[in-house]
Amino acid sequence: MRSEALRGAASRLGLPGWGALLAVVAAQFVPLTQLLGYEFSTLCGVLTIWLGVPWLIARREQWWNAEQVWRSWFAAMRPLALALLAAGAVSALNALRVQNCDLAAGGWIFLWLALGAVPTAAALALVSVAARPGRSAHAVALTVVAASYAATLLFLATQPAITAYNSFFGYFAGSIYDEALQPVATHAWFRAYTLSAAVAAVGFVVLRGVHRTQDRALFLLAAASAMTLFAYRGELGLERSRAYVERALGGRMETAHFEIFFDAGAFDERARKLLASDHEARFEEIRRVLGVEAPAQKLRSFVYANREQKGALMGARNTLFAKVWLGEMQILWGGLGDSMLAHELTHLMLAQSAGNWTGLPTRFGLPLNGVLEGVANAVEWSAEERDDHAWSAAIVRLGKGVPVAELMTPTGFWSRSGDTVYTLSGSFIRWLIETRGAPSFLAVYRSGDPVAAYGADWPTLESGWRAFLSAYPLRAEELDAASFRFDRPSVFEKRCARTIASRFEEASSKLSQGANAAAATCLKQILADDPSNLLYKMRVAGLLRRAGESVRAEALVLEVAEDGRATRAQRGDARRSAGDLAWARGETAAARRLFEEALALTPGSGGQRALGVRLQALAEATERPRAAEAIRRYLGAEGPALAISALELGEAVATEQSQVARYLLAVRLLQFEASAATERLATEALAAERDPARASFLLRVQGRYLARNGAAKLACEVWKKVASAAPKGSEGAVEAAMWLGRCEAGTLPNLDAPPSEWE
Repeated sequence: MRSEALRGAASRLGLPGWGALLAVVAAQFVPLTQLLGYEFSTLCGVLTIWLGVPWLIARREQWWNAEQVWRSWFAAMRPLALALLAAGAVSALNALRVQNCDLAAGGWIFLWLALGAVPTAAALALVSVAARPGRSAHAVALTVVAASYAATLLFLATQPAITAYNSFFGYFAGSIYDEALQPVATHAWFRAYTLSAAVAAVGFVVLRGVHRTQDRALFLLAAASAMTLFAYRGELGLERSRAYVERALGGRMETAHFEIFFDAGAFDERARKLLASDHEARFEEIRRVLGVEAPAQKLRSFVYANREQKGALMGARNTLFAKVWLGEMQILWGGLGDSMLAHELTHLMLAQSAGNWTGLPTRFGLPLNGVLEGVANAVEWSAEERDDHAWSAAIVRLGKGVPVAELMTPTGFWSRSGDTVYTLSGSFIRWLIETRGAPSFLAVYRSGDPVAAYGADWPTLESGWRAFLSAYPLRAEELDAASFRFDRPSVFEKRCARTIASRFEEASSKLSQGANAAAATCLKQILADDPSNLLYKMRVAGLLRRAGESVRAEALVLEVAEDGRATRAQRGDARRSAGDLAWARGETAAARRLFEEALALTPGSGGQRALGVRLQALAEATERPRAAEAIRRYLGAEGPALAISALELGEAVATEQSQVARYLLAVRLLQFEASAATERLATEALAAERDPARASFLLRVQGRYLARNGAAKLACEVWKKVASAAPKGSEGAVEAAMWLGRCEAGTLPNLDAPPSEWE
């Protein structure tokens, strides 16, 4: 009897049912889908269409009644909804095994993306059966779904967006680096549209037979609702086309090689000229370094005002993106010389070298991610303290390297920490180009075959690169800094990655709105979600300080300072934060002690500069109390308060002649205000500065200032000074090389504005 019951249950479940069950169980052991959230909900939504619809069609005699169509639709929905509720329960119970930090939010997402697919799936099955009562109903359903998927793929391939909604898929988030996903409110609008469309589809079947007046009214209402929501899909955030993005940005200009779309309200006339100049300068740099020809058509560049606007219009707040096959990129621009422009533009410039319609380097049809991203990093070649060669040497010596052959595969590249794989691939490809020339690299970009291009496979080439890295000089503190920077998991390895990212986004938003208490509550929940994560503790401490909870913030940074798992760099960063809090309370002796301890632990010129400013301000506090207080307030200020604190710095310079205040004010004004007064202040600050690291940094800021304000000759003189003093491979040396390259090429902007007219 028991075996007969089991066979009966198996028969009723059918192959699609067993497939769905196995997929749900397997998902509990896969990163991301093991949590009740976006990935699992999307999986369940897809299973509802691909397995649920065929299952319904195969059992149409159990629910289909041509005389009672509405009742048939509800009958078809019932087993799908029950199955999904069971799947949701399995995922919720899995939280006993794997931490799920926000079951309530996961439940809401499951409601919209998984359960929300039930009316659509049942309507598809019903329409297919009504259209083709026989076996060809399966073909009807498959055709509809395939056509819908094709339309979505076409949209993603031809429009700026990298996220998309689809009635038979749900929501696709295109960037793994944007861990905090689309707000649930947009999902609700999406499901309002799919429900309206489903009701309209069922209503259409009803109207084909005997029907009532209210059936016709319901069909018309549902159809009108679906069409209205579709018409306003851009405003609702459901689908934003290129035309919508162009209208939203509002600005457009053309240069010799570009069509640039930009936020008209964020770029004044001078900024537009600099934006155009930077695009053309980077174009020439890439062409010169790689020896590639100019594309036949102008490249398109979409430049957003900020990451929030970028996320709203094309779906990725933190990720810059290039659709190589379209010849267009989606970027944020940080001003003249922005390195990320070079990164994305390199992808576009190499499209013709790939030899296929995608413009991507491939091998056996799969993209070579290490080549694709590595060359972009190699050409961009920016530096944060040190260049990618130095950081890669440190990564390898720490035993955190990734085999080059693994870097070339999609799974090997994207499953690792972004910082690590981008740095390693950038160093490797830069080394290939420097030692074997650009033509050989372009050959491997086209063929994907290193043996044909270099006469050696990836492991053999890697051995030469590692030998090069082994000779790279590194100090112990640089290894520690690398451990701090690169010992970070990918989104697949983090605990509750999407939930915690969303909590940080929510906390920052509430702080900007002045809702400090609500922000603090959100931040404390992050600590409860992952109490041992030192990076989170430091980030939470900084935000708690903004929320006015200095006591809790100090407790957190002191925990990190004394944690045995913390690197030297982390302990130094924690002591600096604790020193800032002590200084804010007026405990100058404690602050000085903490800053001195931090200085002994902090690698890199940037952190040491920041600590040197604090220590010098404290040393001068007795003679220049107003200046010391102005410096303290300025270092802790953010947003609008920063401008007010800068005014206080100016008063300190005028009344107490504080050199530290003069240095800080000069740096700020060189970044934000073009005037003869700014130039005079910078000259005075440089002449009086006795700290070599601060003098070098101030000189670099001055070089950028002169370049973006049209003083090309003076800018080139400054960058020659920077290059002569900066150590090889340092941040200053890398930046100076870029600017001096523009000096030689004559691509610095010439705005014909002498210093006396900058005001």
